[in-house]
Amino acid sequence: MLTITNGPKSFVLDCKGAIEMELKLNVTTRGNEWSYIGDSLYKYGCKMGETDETLVVTPQQYDFLEKLREKESWRDCNGM
Repeated sequence: MLTITNGPKSFVLDCKGAIEMELKLNVTTRGNEWSYIGDSLYKYGCKMGETDETLVVTPQQYDFLEKLREKESWRDCNGM
């Protein structure tokens, strides 16, 4: 499981969840700016080589990812 954390708060994603989160992030206005987060999610989800099991993000990034997590699909995240 991949743990997404900002320190005090965290949630976990399995491989499928990491890919879904990466797709959601890609279609948002933050997708390019935070591409390193998307890259980490993709690497973990596809089990590409050595991957960290913890992804530390800023509080702002964490809150945004939580909002994405609430959406049913990447289509619901388009333009966020």
